[in-house]
Amino acid sequence: MFRLVSLALLLTLAWPLSAQEPPVRGLFPLAIEIDGRPLAQLDSDIVVVPVFGTEDPLTTALTGAAPELAAAVNAVRAQQALAGDLAMAPIYAPRGLATARLLLVQAGAETAMTPEHLRRLAGAVLRAVRTQDVRSVALVARGPVTGAAAIRAITEGALLARFDPGLHKTGDRTPRLATLRIAGAGAASPAATDAIAVGRTYADAQNFARSIVQEPSNYMTPEHMAQHARRIARESGLEVEIFDEAQLAAMGMGGIIAVGQGAAAPPRLIVLRYRAPQASATTLALAGKGVTFDTGGISLKPGAGMYQMKGDMAGGAAVLGAMEIIGRTRPAVNVIGLVPAVMNMPSGTAQRPGDVWTGLSGRTVEVMSTDAEGRMILSDALTYAVQQKATHLVDVATLTGSIVTALGDVHSGLFSNNDALVDAFTRSAGRTGERFWRMPIDDAYAGTIRGSLLADLNETGGLGGASVGAKFLEAFAEGTPWIHLDIAGTSWPSSNGPHMANGPSGVATRTLAELAHTLGAAPR
Repeated sequence: MFRLVSLALLLTLAWPLSAQEPPVRGLFPLAIEIDGRPLAQLDSDIVVVPVFGTEDPLTTALTGAAPELAAAVNAVRAQQALAGDLAMAPIYAPRGLATARLLLVQAGAETAMTPEHLRRLAGAVLRAVRTQDVRSVALVARGPVTGAAAIRAITEGALLARFDPGLHKTGDRTPRLATLRIAGAGAASPAATDAIAVGRTYADAQNFARSIVQEPSNYMTPEHMAQHARRIARESGLEVEIFDEAQLAAMGMGGIIAVGQGAAAPPRLIVLRYRAPQASATTLALAGKGVTFDTGGISLKPGAGMYQMKGDMAGGAAVLGAMEIIGRTRPAVNVIGLVPAVMNMPSGTAQRPGDVWTGLSGRTVEVMSTDAEGRMILSDALTYAVQQKATHLVDVATLTGSIVTALGDVHSGLFSNNDALVDAFTRSAGRTGERFWRMPIDDAYAGTIRGSLLADLNETGGLGGASVGAKFLEAFAEGTPWIHLDIAGTSWPSSNGPHMANGPSGVATRTLAELAHTLGAAPR
């Protein structure tokens, strides 16, 4: 009896907040305004002026500068203080300007400026001043990215920089900076206000994804992910269904059940639905791997670095974030968001190598490694999406270590059976600035997964693990146009650069949402 009581107490301590809606940590408010005044009148604590390449700002942005300011700018140029990418050079008490500090930032070649460059510039500035006693910053938009595009990019970059990964550190971590003013983009207008709102929606959703990936698994169980989905549905106007372990078993979702059966925290299948305002023949299904902790199961992973396996639900986090954007920005296509959420734990009830399970598709699968769990749960999610009449499928997962060997943490791997869908996805990624690289998925990779003597499929085996894993998932797309994104390297890169805090990146969140608008022919 004592052991039962102790176990109940342990579970209560291990999974706090299970009976209440979990918070989203690491996000802090930031007011963003349009400032239509000329540079000389900008009175924010810091005024940021991008400098392109080797240009002399005294003949461009700072034309007519007071002699003292001109001398200071010339000193910066003589010392090559702006020689590196995003290099920053402050000038204090600049004569002739209303601000206490002018900050010159190297923006690279003007002809190469894109919204992504502007995002990174804005983020790098906010990261640079995050610990300083600065209450307001004005960033002057210059160059070929103008108007609403510049406003949205600056908004996104600033808010992505705002995220603080120290979710469980004590003390007040609220940044002093309270207001960002965007200058040089014209006067305040409905279009400018809308650009700020859209940028905020996209960035907040990516930061949400980063937050729940960063949460330790005792704060992020499958049920916690389901609770976040309920909040997103309520706040973004989506429909939500949460299938528990009994329902999953009754539905025949053997892949999800097999992976989740070794854990005390039971599995869930999260389904979020967005219905377009007008009738649409297109239904996009987004499926994200939601393994809230992955030990590898009986095929146990090495202990070193296992703490990061709390992030094995980064694909599911991206889908939840994307659905939040989709609900708020209202694309012209229907969208289904699917997150099979499980813990992959070793125990007396866990699946074993050599087991055979039957998924929702009716196919039987022989388990070669219990650490190939992501494709198992996604196979059921993809089958469900096909049964729900989805016309386009995208799954996103931290699926394989081999994609990290191939692409590092720079590009996410992209696999597909449909060139037209890849084209739409690539255009979407071009607008968000996220990097994806198409990888091979020809039938030569199918031999190992079709080689089981016992069942219809093996779930892994052979070389080229990223392509083999993708080939396994392709079988469950049933010929529907489909993309698989392997984000194992990019979901938690070694560095996010000077524009974002290190830790989870929230990769694919914005691109998945943008794809819905691309398919609806109305990108935001």
